Parts: sequence; C-alpha cells; structure tokens
Amino acid sequence: MGLEMLVLPLRAIQAVFAIITLGLMADVVNSWWHPYSGWSPSSARFLVFASVWTILVLVYLIIAPLKFTGVAHKFAIVAIDLVTALFWFAGFIAWADHLGLCPVT
Repeated sequence: MGLEMLVLPLRAIQAVFAIITLGLMADVVNSWWHPYSGWSPSSARFLVFASVWTILVLVYLIIAPLKFTGVAHKFAIVAIDLVTALFWFAGFIAWADHLGLCPVT
C-alpha cells in the first residue's frame, strides 16, 4: 500500500516540472524565433516536445491504472517511463551542448 500512495504525488510533481519547462522553453523558442529566417534552437523545440509528450503520457499513466486496468500493463508503464526519461535526457544534453556547457574533447 505504501508504494501506491507515493506514485500519484510523484506524477503531480512530474506534471508541475513539465509545465514549468514547457513555459520556459516555449518562451525561448518564441523569443529566438526570427520572422525572416524562422530559426529557433532545435534543442529548445525538442524540450517543448518532451514537455508536451510528458503531459500527454501523464494522462495515461494516471488514468489507466485507476480506471482501465486492462490497458495499464506494468511493462507498458515502465516502457513509457523509460522513453520519457530518454527524451528528457537527450533534450537536456542537446540544450547543454547548444549553450556550450559540454566540453569538447
């Protein structure tokens, strides 16, 4: 019973951070977008995608285990969480590279 009580608050925290990141990266994309060149950093656009993906996935991860237990397979939930974590990891590595924070070897 203890682990189930911890999942929903963690999903809520995950949603809050996804919304914060969505707002910040959308502002970056909007402020760096030039009307003539149409350029904005692809890493920022990818983080916008990762935020939207996370919000959509959270709908499934919260509702499916509660209401539709047949489609909430435990391995599907783990796979979706891993893909989401991979998107965030790749997005933040790309953003750090764009900002010049990754050392060149």
